[in-house]
Amino acid sequence: MRKSLVALTTLLILGSAAPLWGGTVYVPYAVNRTVRGHMFTTEIRVHNDDNEAHTLTYLFIPVGKNGVNFDRSTEPVEVIVPGHVTIPLVDLVPDGERGMVEINADPEIAVTARLIGSRDGGATKNVGVEIPAVTSSSTIPPGKAAIIQGLNRTAGRAVTDLYIATLSIERTQCAVEVRKRGGAEVIEQVLSLAPLSLTPFYDVLGLLAIDNASDMSVAITCDRIARPFAVTHDLETAELLFIPPSATGSSSLNPFPTSSCPTGALFSRPGVFHVPTPGNPSARYDINLPGRQTFSKITLDMEFTHGGWNRRSSDNHSVFWLNRDDVWRSNLVGYFNLFGPNRNFGKLISNLNLPAAVVRSVQQNASFQEGETYVVHYDYDTRSRVVELVMSVKGGQEMIRLQDTPTVSSLAADHFYVVFGHVETGHGPEVTTFGWAYSDLCIQVE
Repeated sequence: MRKSLVALTTLLILGSAAPLWGGTVYVPYAVNRTVRGHMFTTEIRVHNDDNEAHTLTYLFIPVGKNGVNFDRSTEPVEVIVPGHVTIPLVDLVPDGERGMVEINADPEIAVTARLIGSRDGGATKNVGVEIPAVTSSSTIPPGKAAIIQGLNRTAGRAVTDLYIATLSIERTQCAVEVRKRGGAEVIEQVLSLAPLSLTPFYDVLGLLAIDNASDMSVAITCDRIARPFAVTHDLETAELLFIPPSATGSSSLNPFPTSSCPTGALFSRPGVFHVPTPGNPSARYDINLPGRQTFSKITLDMEFTHGGWNRRSSDNHSVFWLNRDDVWRSNLVGYFNLFGPNRNFGKLISNLNLPAAVVRSVQQNASFQEGETYVVHYDYDTRSRVVELVMSVKGGQEMIRLQDTPTVSSLAADHFYVVFGHVETGHGPEVTTFGWAYSDLCIQVE
């Protein structure tokens, strides 16, 4: 997306990437309409997976409405769900309306939704299709493309509606790119959408003067969290197809981790152990020792997959931060960050036993690619008097080799911790690494 996104990146506002407020779930498409004598409705059910009763509230936000403008102290409807009971939410959508439903629920409440087409005014009810409820873990992060594929249109019979649900309380800019089955571009445009709203593009292919088509695709990239999707209606049979964003090869699932961390290692996390998101930007792991111990060497091995640059691409993108005890000053074993695509280098610093505001720093120029998986090996070896970090493409070439000299003769500690990813309010130039995947961590000491 590629021209519009160059311009769109200037609009990315990191502060807007905050997660949905706690306990909020969105059913992105809620409908109650009759078309050509067929009824189209959304059914929502909630289940309480606890012995005690729990409460939820729901609010219907019609298409095109600014969801921020509702009075959430008075307008939501409150429902009490008894323990281990499933109940439907009824009278959600006014007759003839479409929109999305905001549900604020206790953690014990599970939400499911289904889109139903009923022929002949409700005489024959189809099984329907599931509508995945949207939570903080299933939104599309800022700057990430959501691919909606398989859009169809048959003149006079089947139409596809495209929707973009914006889930930020700020106005959202989205770059939209539509392509035909063979890859030809139909249109590319940047849209400005209302906060916390559902924006429809009814019969989107018809809007583009396409009478008949199959397997068309739309790529949508927004500067704030969002959830695009599409709905195809067969207007003769009342059959429906709900089309969510496609899965991609950036998945962090890895059923066959390659970690060879030995059993006696100080600390390990095989497989993918952290993927930063707006609701979970960083992960810290504490390593407590049985009393103060002294080591001559500490080694860190890990892998990570580059998930794309933050808007502030020239700032620190964390690979790892390894610290002794709980204080940064004089206790930093290793802190490794990447910079790019404008500055293009990796940087390592440490400060063991050094005075305040004094660090050892080494860096090397290199270019790093989104979607690439890299392997990192780091040694802080006081016996050999070598500090060395080597980063390579997994299964490929060496990218960086950074070398320095230890500032201590041994490593004495009763506690280490290691951090992956930066928080959104990080110090100075630290920025988030949303979409990166950290995996196969192994820390050893001698």
